[in-house]
Amino acid sequence: MWNELKFKKLAKYVDSINLTKREMEILFYIFKGYKNNQIANILHIKKNTVKNHIYHIYKKFNAKNKIEIMFRILGNRDIFKDKIDYVKII
Repeated sequence: MWNELKFKKLAKYVDSINLTKREMEILFYIFKGYKNNQIANILHIKKNTVKNHIYHIYKKFNAKNKIEIMFRILGNRDIFKDKIDYVKII
């Protein structure tokens, strides 16, 4: 239930980025900390297909890596205002 709520809020936030449904799914798993091979296994696709989708996500967010994307998403706290665990960056 909580994951579904987060996914819907994330989808609403990145809607203006024009991600495909598959890119949204992959972005959600990236956000949860899954590795590329784990995502491939969950979605029943090849690891190279996951990498290809991630490349397109980078281009759409104008980002160089997953961390840049996460910082941009976390910058919009409305997504997680009902329940969030903040991570201290030292």
